[in-house]
Amino acid sequence: MKKILLALFICGIHLAHAQSVDSYIFKVETGKAYTPLTTGTNLTSGLIWDEESFKIPLGFTSNIGGKTTSHFSILFGGTLGVSSDTMGVVNTFCPFFDADFVDRGWISGTAKSPLRYLVSGTSPNRIFKFEVFNAGFYDEESLYGTLKDSANFQIWLYETSNIVEILFGPSLISYPDDYFFVTGNAPVIGYFKDADVDAASFTKSYFLKGNPSMPTIDSATSLAGITSSVNAYPSNGTVYRFIPKAVANAIGESSIASQLQVYPTVITDNVTVIAQNIPNTSGRIMDMNGKVVSLIQRIENGKNTIDLSHLASGNYVLEIAHNDGKALYKLTKQ
Repeated sequence: MKKILLALFICGIHLAHAQSVDSYIFKVETGKAYTPLTTGTNLTSGLIWDEESFKIPLGFTSNIGGKTTSHFSILFGGTLGVSSDTMGVVNTFCPFFDADFVDRGWISGTAKSPLRYLVSGTSPNRIFKFEVFNAGFYDEESLYGTLKDSANFQIWLYETSNIVEILFGPSLISYPDDYFFVTGNAPVIGYFKDADVDAASFTKSYFLKGNPSMPTIDSATSLAGITSSVNAYPSNGTVYRFIPKAVANAIGESSIASQLQVYPTVITDNVTVIAQNIPNTSGRIMDMNGKVVSLIQRIENGKNTIDLSHLASGNYVLEIAHNDGKALYKLTKQ
């Protein structure tokens, strides 16, 4: 039986690409080491799961898109994600809107895919972490009689800042057209506002599409409007991070990042900046001690190629400033 999974995820450190999603700033990080939650509480503990449901206390109160919750609900066969205490209408981040996960022990009879969680840190800066580890795909077993493919991913919820992160670990995806039924090649990942679990409806969804290491964002007001997704399963070490806009402004993340693209972040000579609708923008390069080592007098709308061949090898920060704010990008000069 095909199941729709709504899920809540997020993560990150520095990112080279940012966009606005409703009340969030969305950012991407690649190359981050994925660490399984081996010391976490095992919810399934030997259970060969398929459609079991769980409700986990966060240990603190979290605000997701304006809705307050103190629990994380896992409803396989319906929803995997953050809920209010009584479920119902929620705001949720979905890493897999259209995949049917099962324990990989269905064939062998021995559980292989623990669902686990832990809370790290101390108040008021705790992080709730939930992991689906080594999960298999129902459709592989149903269609091919095997459970060789697998996926690892985590959802992190941050206390106080209310940041949400989705972390992707190692995976093996042999039959994407069979696993992801909405677009047929990769999962639908995004933010669903006012999601009604029972009715499988929402007021608006913001979903990612294109290159999973630098996706763009589309939106829809119904399931029928979701016609695209990322074009491949996110690679090991990919992190999708959603930062509430008020928090983003407080830590120096600006909404102008939604109008910028900066690449590559590991450079030899040049870095490219693509600006949209933010004229009269300037920038500067700083070393890791905050010393300005290069000034960029003007960044035009469109594509800008910035020569950094004169810099010594090392790590730097590119700051792009405008009247509406500024955006920061970490660069590594080889």
